[in-house]
Amino acid sequence: MDLLLDGLAEADGDWGLVIAPHPAQGADAFTALVKRDAGPPIAVVDPRVGARGCLAGADVLASAYSTCGIEAALLGIPVLEIGPPGERTLGLTSHGLATRCEAADEVAEALSGLRAGPAPIPRAALDAVCRWRGDSATRIARLITDRATSGPRADDSTHHHHPGAAASPKDEGASVR
Repeated sequence: MDLLLDGLAEADGDWGLVIAPHPAQGADAFTALVKRDAGPPIAVVDPRVGARGCLAGADVLASAYSTCGIEAALLGIPVLEIGPPGERTLGLTSHGLATRCEAADEVAEALSGLRAGPAPIPRAALDAVCRWRGDSATRIARLITDRATSGPRADDSTHHHHPGAAASPKDEGASVR
């Protein structure tokens, strides 16, 4: 949190922070941050709103390991993957969907760069992680679980379609048997 707050304070422009607590966190998990006397303004959203409810008004999403980063990228919202060197993230940076920020000055630089307008996210990057190819849920689950083990799978960037798999969003979802 310090890395993000220090970066917000250093960035050009007037930045604030809206925190959407994880459902497992208590309502008062961020009370000390909100009551701080200095630094950027901070607000904590009602747990019923959640992270998805915040995306509509977000200028940027900062996260270390949340699938909300995927949702933000799909909506064209810039994503910062935050964490000190060596800390595990979802790995969206390696797909071109996020900017990795390991220090406050990197956060400040990324945010200052966004004041001129976010760079468009390459369609190929979104397709590699998010496009329906009959195995979207599996690919997203693999993206998460691979980060928990040894890193990205060698075949993640080369296999986008499995023969016999549905290739239409109309068939999206889990099948009922």
